[in-house]
Amino acid sequence: MLSTDPDMLDFIDDPQDDADSPLPASQGPWDVLVVDDDPAVLTVTNLVLKDVTFDGRAIALTGASSASEARTLLAEKEYAVLLLDVVMETEHAGLDLVRHMRDVMHNRRTRIIVRTGQPGSAPQERVVHEYDINDYREKTSLTAHSLESSVVAALREYRHIRELEEARAALSAERAVSRAVLDAMPSAVVVCDTEGRVQYWNNEASKLSGLSPDEALGFPFEDIAPALQLEAALLQAGLRTTTPLRQARHASRHGRHTTYRDVVFYPAATAEGRQLVVRIDDVTDRVRMESLMLQTEKMLSLGGLAAGMAHEINNPLAVILQGADTVQRRLAPGLPANRDIAREIGLDLDLMHTYLERRKLPRFIAGIAEAGRRAADIVENMLSFGRGDEGRRCAIDINKVVERALELAAHHYDLKKKYDFRQILIVKDLAEGMPSIVCNPIEMEQVLFNLLQNAAQVLYEAPPQDARPTIHLQTRCVGRLLEIRVTDNGPGVPHELARRIFEPFFTTKPPGMGTGLGLSVSYFIVSEHHGGTLRLERLRLPEHGARFIVELPLDAMKEPGAEEGDDTHDCGGPVS
Repeated sequence: MLSTDPDMLDFIDDPQDDADSPLPASQGPWDVLVVDDDPAVLTVTNLVLKDVTFDGRAIALTGASSASEARTLLAEKEYAVLLLDVVMETEHAGLDLVRHMRDVMHNRRTRIIVRTGQPGSAPQERVVHEYDINDYREKTSLTAHSLESSVVAALREYRHIRELEEARAALSAERAVSRAVLDAMPSAVVVCDTEGRVQYWNNEASKLSGLSPDEALGFPFEDIAPALQLEAALLQAGLRTTTPLRQARHASRHGRHTTYRDVVFYPAATAEGRQLVVRIDDVTDRVRMESLMLQTEKMLSLGGLAAGMAHEINNPLAVILQGADTVQRRLAPGLPANRDIAREIGLDLDLMHTYLERRKLPRFIAGIAEAGRRAADIVENMLSFGRGDEGRRCAIDINKVVERALELAAHHYDLKKKYDFRQILIVKDLAEGMPSIVCNPIEMEQVLFNLLQNAAQVLYEAPPQDARPTIHLQTRCVGRLLEIRVTDNGPGVPHELARRIFEPFFTTKPPGMGTGLGLSVSYFIVSEHHGGTLRLERLRLPEHGARFIVELPLDAMKEPGAEEGDDTHDCGGPVS
């Protein structure tokens, strides 16, 4: 039984040496649960602790006469301190309650002070070692001062535990925010510890490497860096650096593709020692865009030069064509002026014409005229195609646009010299009587030219083994849609590439051989400018190959200012 000797209780009126700086009273009193089957123990405990404060807060006692009653109270709320008897409804009821709190309720915060009047039933040495308690007191030797000290010490521990948990929760929340920010970044971020092992691996790092955090965390960064396509020399320099190290446009090859990445190593000094933060940015699209802009500037300069040259070429071409036509007319025996002059000089015009025919001169002259007209057509095609889109639409015969795109492809330098377009068999299946369709002819020529160029490149790189390289062009009407099909008998498009084939900058060609924009630009023109669709159809054996299908709505409304006529090019020139 707790001693109630007045001499032992005199200290209660003394200043509280153990009280810390007070906290706002709004936090309420400390909840302390007294579990004992002796009502007198609760009375004496209340007498001892009723005026005790800690941290500016009083103590609120709650009593329970059995372990089972205590279980109910503990399930309703958390107590800071538990003053617990051992022997109650059973010999070890108190110790069983300790097990229940710690193992079943997972209550690790409440401080437990065991008070027993029968130490033989629960020896201190065994109880302290086997049970998660914080203090052990025998009732016969427990004084008011020692009880108060034990409770205040237990409250201080409880407060420290709560403060640590709150600090840990705040730190966890800050880490969660930091992780969310880092995971949302478009950069790959990797953090390594003092031994070079990966401690953090964000979402972008997983995307670039194909490794999940579980596959990267804890492993030496040196071992998994190749998954991020970092070369050994750059990696070693980064791991040794003591100042920020930046490598711009770090190029790496992956099969036939080249990727460019900006890599920065940031050494950081922490309490645990030197750590390393690595940031990796995929700048492949930016590098390609910059390259495209440079190429565009070159092409603009060359386009201006070509336009000037074309105009200059037109002048001698006009002289050649006019001269050839004049020669043909002045050698014609049926022309009255020719006969009059021949009569004046005594020339047998029929005899001369026979000589010329025998020497095939009329054929040569006709060949000169035909070559001149062909050259003039090439110059006109180059000038009209180079003028680009002026946003004008008109009603056109789509078959003539197909013919014009074929003519452009046939005279394109790269297709003639690099891909030998002349060796490709062109099969035309152009439906007759096709209705006119309102569109921008220059843009549609560009779409078809891109498809022809793409097919020619594929057939050159991987020609069919048992047949001549062939491009099949077909036009037809399907309901209210006008359909253009461009089919080649090449190797076809693998499934994994078919999903990305219309993406900007996506190309399977080696560096410098393509921008990856031809199909994406064509897709944009068809879908956005003409309300149609451009899709890929993968052909299966034995036909194999690839088929691009352009579908244009016949119900497209004519824009203001659009002109009528099947024989118009850009609404101002001949189609063919």
